[in-house]
Amino acid sequence: MASDDDVKFESYEVRTYRAKGENDPLRAFEILKSGHRIYSRVNDKGGGYSVGCLNANDPGNREISPGKDITGAGKPNLVISDWSGGAHCCLTYHIFELDDRVEEVGRINAEDGDVCRFQEERNGKVDFIINDWTFAYWKTSFVESPAPQIILRYQPGGYKVAADLMVTTALSQAEFQKLLDQGRHIPPREDGGPTSEFWRIMLDLIYSGHADLAWKFCDESWQGSAEAKKQFLYSFRSQLSKSPYWAVIKAMNGL
Repeated sequence: MASDDDVKFESYEVRTYRAKGENDPLRAFEILKSGHRIYSRVNDKGGGYSVGCLNANDPGNREISPGKDITGAGKPNLVISDWSGGAHCCLTYHIFELDDRVEEVGRINAEDGDVCRFQEERNGKVDFIINDWTFAYWKTSFVESPAPQIILRYQPGGYKVAADLMVTTALSQAEFQKLLDQGRHIPPREDGGPTSEFWRIMLDLIYSGHADLAWKFCDESWQGSAEAKKQFLYSFRSQLSKSPYWAVIKAMNGL
């Protein structure tokens, strides 16, 4: 059954289809050029497809117009969101290059993230901003789980982490002191360990290229015992190393 979400741009049309009725998710889509189908895909595993962002109307999201060149290759592109279904996980962005035929030039696994964010560089490329969910449910609930940002830039062969865009300038002493004051006022958990607000600050520092300040922050704002801090840091570093972006994060910080 066709949906009301069909999109037309230039000589192209994207048609989406539901399984049965109007309340069912979009389970298939096809791309037409000048009225002729040049691509189609069916999802038979639940969830569904959306043209562009899954939640384009949510605050903070930004829609990318179908047909906009976002890879810098000089050809129109199309973003399709592929949601697997369920309360959490998984959202995948498919980036297609359109011509007389369709080529999928990028696939981004956004995992639990349903936020659709982009930023445009001076050269015209449009970067994807997603979250790293390595710390989801780690010692806390999902809602309170920190998920630091990852910036992905298109390169031939797909999207890669843009480390140069993630690294920020060093904090001033006043800015770092403000973080220390904030950390010292974060109430510990009942067992005496830190809450996710504490390691959220550490992750924000690490994912912006300042791991040295993350360790310093932990040392100078820790409220528990030295042994508890040692155990926390061991567990924290172990979890951090499980990130799919760990190699890049490690190189960013000279670890």
